[in-house]
Amino acid sequence: MKIRVLFLSLLLSVASAAPSLAAGERLALVIGNAKYPDAEAPLRERLALARSIREYAARELALPDNASYRSYAELDRPYAVWNVVAAPEFSLEPLQSCFPVAGCVSYRGFFSQAAAERHAERLRGEGYDVFVYGVAAYSTLGRFDDPLLSTFIRYPEAELARLEQSGVSSRRVPLSAPISGVVTELGVREGAMVQAGMPAFTITDLSSVWVVLEVPEAQGALLRQGQKVEVRVQTLPERTFEGRLDYVYPELNAQTRTVKARATLANPGLALKPGMFGDRRGAAGVLAGADASAR
Repeated sequence: MKIRVLFLSLLLSVASAAPSLAAGERLALVIGNAKYPDAEAPLRERLALARSIREYAARELALPDNASYRSYAELDRPYAVWNVVAAPEFSLEPLQSCFPVAGCVSYRGFFSQAAAERHAERLRGEGYDVFVYGVAAYSTLGRFDDPLLSTFIRYPEAELARLEQSGVSSRRVPLSAPISGVVTELGVREGAMVQAGMPAFTITDLSSVWVVLEVPEAQGALLRQGQKVEVRVQTLPERTFEGRLDYVYPELNAQTRTVKARATLANPGLALKPGMFGDRRGAAGVLAGADASAR
């Protein structure tokens, strides 16, 4: 992998950004400032929305309550930066640019489109395949107080919230569960150290449950996958829960002389709980929920 060490690029990039950062005005001033006439009322509404998003992130999501995204800068260009990505011909491995403090990245950013195109032409002259594209938003990841920019302030509300929240370092990391349900096992506590692959918690989806039936040997031959079943549980004798067999176990229990079968039951109102005992016309069963572990 070819790496270009560009010690001056970081300083030049910060210097190029200075007009944008210096042009930032506090949101409270912009929203109520006569500098923005009535024709700019939609802008003031967007800035007020951005401010409420930022306050919510600090209050409810515990994101740092600093000056990032609490000022606004009007740019005279369609994008905040232009990125240049290059790779050797017939290669998928991009050229790396390395900077002091910031580290190495697979692109180089410019605050001027002309400067980005000049750099791209130099790389093409050296035989690289080059792609130049505009970026409406960027983040210094807390190193500077990033302003809201005119290049993205009119984004849809959800996208604007994502940009504001992703650009601020967080003490909390949201995790998306693959299913809805209840936490039935919690393997970590606040302040605990976690490692890759370590079970953090288990979520159980109780909207439908399994019942594992034990059927006498004489009736086992009659079981078929897809058969309709009606199950009653001991704690709710007045109710009947319907489902279908989705699996018949292939072995016979030599001690009890029974065959196991599994049925899936709908669980309206979450009335059924894992561990309950039920019966299906003489066949005993125990309920279980569908689990998903977060690792």
